[in-house]
Amino acid sequence: MFTFHTATLDDADQIADIIIATSEGIVEHLLEDLIPGLSAKMILSAAFIQREGPYNTDNVIRCVHGNAIVGLLFSYPSSDHAVPLLMESMLPAKRLAAARPVLERCAPDSLYINSLWIAESYRGQKYGSALMLEAFSRCKSLGLQRVSLFCWNDNERAMRFYAKKGFALYEHLPPDLIPVKGHALGGSILSCPLQGG
Repeated sequence: MFTFHTATLDDADQIADIIIATSEGIVEHLLEDLIPGLSAKMILSAAFIQREGPYNTDNVIRCVHGNAIVGLLFSYPSSDHAVPLLMESMLPAKRLAAARPVLERCAPDSLYINSLWIAESYRGQKYGSALMLEAFSRCKSLGLQRVSLFCWNDNERAMRFYAKKGFALYEHLPPDLIPVKGHALGGSILSCPLQGG
């Protein structure tokens, strides 16, 4: 049996670890070696503690089984999907330009899923489906029309999962638009209307 819990500030380090893993290179591209002595995890964790833009624990749902966090959903209204002001002022323009499309583009009037994560040993056991249902429920409660997200095109397992849930291509982001190492196929903004999921 699992339960859902809104994250707290005490979860900031674990949230940062999970978002770094799900971003598949974006967080490292943006934050690694940005501030001497601070890792990408430390900077991202601090953003959640400071509640920087959508980087707020109120936007994070933890899926807990026993005492373990087995899944995580980080989502917020698409109107909040933008580069936080702190990032705008701290990041070198060239570094930010390579990730800006992922940080700003999404389907309008949607709940944007920044990160959907299931622990490796719990995949294929319906936890992802449960978190996706939670996302659609949140979308409806916020009065939004759809759910949207970004996925790397080379992440075949995730692309199959989203297709099964009714997601379709909203916008293709070619690799020259988001030149993050290891993703030669680029990525896609996917969207699913509220009646899907």
